[in-house]
Amino acid sequence: MASLLADELPPLGDSLDPLGSLPDLGSLESLLNEPAAAPGAAAPGAARAPSGAASPLGGSPLGPSAAPRRPIVIPKPLLVGGAVGAGLLLIVVVIVVILMNRSDGSSELARADQAYDSGNYAEAVKLYDDFLGSFASHPQAERARLRRGIAAIQQSAGEKQWAAASRQAATLLPELAALPGFAEAASRLTVPLASIVSGLAEAAAQGDAQAARDGLLLLDLAAETMPQIDFAAQRLDRAEDTLGKQHYEAQREARRTAAIEAIRAAADRPADVLRLRRALLAHYPELRGDEGLRTAVEAALAGHAPRRQSLEKPASAVDDLPQPQTITPYTRELPADSPVTQLPPVMAVPFAGRIYAVASDGRLRWRRSVGASAAGCCTDPVPVDSAPDTDWVFAQRFQERSIVRVDPATGKARWRAPLDSDPLGPPVVAGSTVRVSLRGGTVRVFDIESGEARAEWLLPIPPATAPGTDAEGKWFYVPAEQLTLFALGDDGRAESVSVGHEWGEVRHPPVVTPRVVLLTVSRGLTRSALLVFRRQADRQPSLARAGEFALEGLVPCPMHCDGRRAVVCTDAGKVYVFRLEESDDAAPLKPCGDPLDWSRWDASNRAADQNDRKGGLPIGMALHPVLAGDRLWIAGDRLRQVAFDSAGRAKAGPTVKAAGHGWFLQPPLSRGNVLLCVQRSPHGGCAVSAVDVAADKAIWRTSLAVPAAGPAAPGKTPSVVRWLLATGELFESSIASPPETIDTPAATAGALRLREPLRCAHVLPDGVLAAHGREGKELLVYRPGESTAQAVTVPGRLAARPLVLGAWLLAVNRNGQAMLIDPLRGTVGATAPLPDWAVVGSDAGDAHSLWLEAIDAQRCRVRGRGGRSTELIVRTDPQPSIEKANEAADPARPAPAPEKPAAQRPAEWDELGVPFVGPPCDLGDVWAIVGSQGTLYLVKKQ
Repeated sequence: MASLLADELPPLGDSLDPLGSLPDLGSLESLLNEPAAAPGAAAPGAARAPSGAASPLGGSPLGPSAAPRRPIVIPKPLLVGGAVGAGLLLIVVVIVVILMNRSDGSSELARADQAYDSGNYAEAVKLYDDFLGSFASHPQAERARLRRGIAAIQQSAGEKQWAAASRQAATLLPELAALPGFAEAASRLTVPLASIVSGLAEAAAQGDAQAARDGLLLLDLAAETMPQIDFAAQRLDRAEDTLGKQHYEAQREARRTAAIEAIRAAADRPADVLRLRRALLAHYPELRGDEGLRTAVEAALAGHAPRRQSLEKPASAVDDLPQPQTITPYTRELPADSPVTQLPPVMAVPFAGRIYAVASDGRLRWRRSVGASAAGCCTDPVPVDSAPDTDWVFAQRFQERSIVRVDPATGKARWRAPLDSDPLGPPVVAGSTVRVSLRGGTVRVFDIESGEARAEWLLPIPPATAPGTDAEGKWFYVPAEQLTLFALGDDGRAESVSVGHEWGEVRHPPVVTPRVVLLTVSRGLTRSALLVFRRQADRQPSLARAGEFALEGLVPCPMHCDGRRAVVCTDAGKVYVFRLEESDDAAPLKPCGDPLDWSRWDASNRAADQNDRKGGLPIGMALHPVLAGDRLWIAGDRLRQVAFDSAGRAKAGPTVKAAGHGWFLQPPLSRGNVLLCVQRSPHGGCAVSAVDVAADKAIWRTSLAVPAAGPAAPGKTPSVVRWLLATGELFESSIASPPETIDTPAATAGALRLREPLRCAHVLPDGVLAAHGREGKELLVYRPGESTAQAVTVPGRLAARPLVLGAWLLAVNRNGQAMLIDPLRGTVGATAPLPDWAVVGSDAGDAHSLWLEAIDAQRCRVRGRGGRSTELIVRTDPQPSIEKANEAADPARPAPAPEKPAAQRPAEWDELGVPFVGPPCDLGDVWAIVGSQGTLYLVKKQ
C-alpha cells in the first residue's frame, strides 16, 4: 500500500511551494487565443521550453520525464440515482403547482346559480350537469340536483312541447320530492306546471285523449308531491274540468265501442246482451239515448221474440196448507141503522204475513198464514169475478211460492198451483184464465177453475211487473225490466214497443182501456213520467206512442182509472188528475187542471204536520186514489175528497173526519156511500173501519194484529186466563172449554183515550193487572169484574218499570220521586224524594231510564245510569211509607239493567212457529202463551 501511494502521489515538498513563486502566465486572452498544439509537439513559431523548466502550476518540471494526470471518473450507479432523484423532484414540483392552481367547485356552482337565478334555465341545466359531473360529492350537490331538476322543468315548459314537458315533469317530480329543501323551492314549479297543464288541456280540447290522461296524471302527482301549493290560485279549475271531461269522454267512447262489439257477438244470448247494456249504462247513464247502442241492442234481440208454449201441469194438493184460524180480536157493536149491506159479505185484508177476512159487520171471519210475517210475502187477493161472494186468488212469495184460490166464507183453499219463481205482483184474472208474471222471465197462464197451468210465455227480457189486461182478456201487456213493453195476444201473437226504461224504473202494471195503455216510468230519483200508448186494433204494430206527461216525484202506488179519469199520486205529495178523451187520436189523455198539493190541501187543520210542510211524504208512505163515479178520494194519513168544477178541473175538497188519523195501507174499497178503510193503527197493528162518507160517520172499527201489552196472566179463578192488548182491551178465556171466537173483551180502556200504546203489564194478586206505555205517560189498572180500566193519576211520567210489592206498586217518576201506589183504590199511598241524579227530565226516551230491583220483602234499590244507586225501605203495614236507607256511587262501573227472568221454552212451543210474549203462564196442565199479534195459544204439556 505504501509503495502504491508513493507511486500515485508526487512528493509533498515540491507541491507546497508558495504561489508567489509561480511565473507570470500572461493574460487570459492570450491563453485562450493560443492555438492548441498536438500533444508532444511545439506550436509553430513558439520557442520550445527547455527540458529542465519547471511546471507552471508547480510540482515537477514540465518535461518528457513527468507522469500524465488521470481523469476523474464518477461511478455509474451514482449517475442513475441522481437522474431518478431529479425526475422525482420535477414531478413533485409539477404536482404542487397543479394543486396550487386547482378549484374547489365553488366558482362553478356560483356560475350555475347565477344562470338559475337569472332565468337562463338551459344554461343552468348545462352548468349544473358539469358541476355534478366534477363535484359529485360536494356538500352542495343535493341542492344542485334540486335546482337542476326545477330548471329542467322550467326549460321544458318554456319550449311549449307539452307532451314531452309532462313526461319530464312526471319523471322528475317524485325524485325532487325526496330531496331536502324541496318544500321551500317547490313554489318555483307552480307556474311551469300550470302552463303545462293548461297546454295539455288545450290539446285535450282538440281531441287528444293522451293529453287528457297526461294532464290528469300530472295534476294528481303535483297534488301528491306538493300539497302545500294552492293550484286553485293558478285558475286551473277550468283546465282540470276540461281534462277530466275529455278523459271521461275518451274512456266512455272506448267502453261504448267495446260494449257494442260484445253485444253483437252475444246476439244469440239475450240475457248477456241485457247484462252488457246494463253494465255500460251503470257507468255512463247518459248513453241511454245513444243511437248506436240502441241499434245494436235491438238488432241483437230482434231474433228473440216472445214465444208461447203449451203446458199441462195440474194443481197440487191443498191438504198440507195451513188451515185458517178463527181466533178473533174485538170488534165494536154496529148501530141499528148501519148501511153495511152495501159492502161485500167478506173483505180481504192482507197484513203482516196473514190474510184477514173481515165481514161487512166488522167481525173477523178467519185469518190464514201466507208465509213469513213480513210485508210482501203475498200479493193482494183478487176476486175471481164480480159476484159479491166470489172466490179470491192470491200469489205467495218466498218459500211458499204458489198461486192459491180460497173460499172467502171459510178461508179454505180450493186449489194451489206451484210457481218456479216469485210472482211480480198480484194475479190478473181475465175470462177463464188467471195470469201471473214470474221473476224467472216468464208469464204463466192458469185455468181459473182447476188451477192447471195451460200455457207459458217465454220473454227475451224478464218482466218487471204483473200484466195489465183489457176487459175482454184478449190482450195483456207486460212491461219488461228494460227497454220494452210486450203486447201478448191470447191467440199466440206477440208484439213489442220501445219504452226506453231501465231496470227498476217500472214498478206498477199498466192500465188498459179500450183505446189507450197507460204506464208510469221513473226518471231518476225525483221525477217520473206517465206514458200514453194508443191501441190500434187494425194496424201492426197495435201500439203507438201517443204522448208523455212529466210528474214531480216517484209513483209509489198504482194509478187508478175508471174509464173516464186517471189519477196518479207521487211521493212528492202531488196528485195528478187526467181526463180520457179516447176519440181524440192525437191527444187521448188531457190533464184536469194543475196538480193538487197534498201538503197545502188543508193547511189550517194540519199545523203540526211538519212532514208535509217540508214537501214530500214520510218514507214508506203513499197516497192511494179511489175513483167512484164523479167522486174522487185521496187516502194518505187521512181521507180527503176531491171535487170537480164545471170545467172538469180538480180542486181540493173536505176531509172525511170519521176516517180518523193513520196512514192508509191500501186503497179504500168503495161501495156506494161506504168506504172500507185499512189504516196503520197508532197502537200497533192495523185498523179496519167502515165509514159512511155521506154522513161523515164511522160505522164500525176493528183492530187487527194488535200486539200484546204483556204475557198471559191467570184470572181470579185457576181456570181463567187473561191477556191485554196494546189498545187497552183485556180478554178472558176459559182453559177448560175455550171458545172458537172471542168477540167481546172482558174490559176496555173505556172512555179513556190512550196517549200511547200499552207495552208493559204487571200481574197483581186477585187477578188485577196494571199496565203502562213505553214512555210512561199513564198507568191503567184492570180489576176483575169491571168492564173499564181505572186510570191512576201519577205525578209526572214514569221513569222506571214499576215493581210489584204484594198488592202495591212501587213507581218512580221523572221528577225524582218514589211513589207507593195502591192499584185497587187507584191512589198514591206514600212518596219520598230521591237524590238529584234520579231526576231524568220529561224529555227522556222511555220509562226505563231508571231501574227498580227488589232486595227482600221490604227493601229495594233504585239504580241509575252513572253507576249510582240508592236503597229504599218500603213498609205497607200498618201505614205505607218510604224511607231512604243509604246511597252508593260507583262511577267506574255503570250499573247494568236488571236481567229479565229467562222465559222457559218447552219443545211444544216450537210447533207454533210464531213469536210470543213471555214469560209463559203456567196453568197446570197447559201453557198459556200470547203471540206478538195478540193471539192466545193454549199448549198442552207433554
